[in-house]
Amino acid sequence: MKKRLLCLAMLFATTLAGRATAQNVEVKYQDLVATESSELVKAVMDMQGVKAFGVTLCGGIDGKRFSIRCHRVVNGEAQEDSFRGFYSGKVNGDSLNIKFYSIVTAPDSVKLRIESSAGVFNMPIQIKNSTEALFMETFLNEKLSTDNPIPIISFNAGEAFSTELPNGMKLEGRHYCPIRDEHIHPCKWPKKFKMDDYIYFEVKFD
Repeated sequence: MKKRLLCLAMLFATTLAGRATAQNVEVKYQDLVATESSELVKAVMDMQGVKAFGVTLCGGIDGKRFSIRCHRVVNGEAQEDSFRGFYSGKVNGDSLNIKFYSIVTAPDSVKLRIESSAGVFNMPIQIKNSTEALFMETFLNEKLSTDNPIPIISFNAGEAFSTELPNGMKLEGRHYCPIRDEHIHPCKWPKKFKMDDYIYFEVKFD
């Protein structure tokens, strides 16, 4: 009995220690095309349909191990990490910088490139309405910490809409901002919006 109580006490102490070491994390975004490109480069990238976005995670994360996860949402269901935990590295400094690039290679086909201290990763993906897809911030109405996986960015084509104008003509397009501004986890977007094929990335600290 004493041995069992001792084990439970040690488990409780370990849990408290793990919580005590959790660090708050802040996520910042940067449109790399708009902020780091010359007018010529912007024009060329626009003609080729290249998109580029930077994500920076700040906080007490120096020296922490991390993995970047990629989840695809199909028919409203988030799939398991397609990287299977293999895309991982170590934070060098007080921030983690990750860059995302995309270019449409064929109808409904995109090539993504990810750069971080874990290395460079290129991945071709099939996604509906690829020419309309873009990188979207994943703001949450909650504090972020190293305790839980942190959604950092999504690649999606928004939500299609159609409305009839007073003259009888039909206006069709795609919503983006209402999705981002809902401030909910990207795996929950299909519950509020008509979205059935997109991906989002998370960072998991060890």
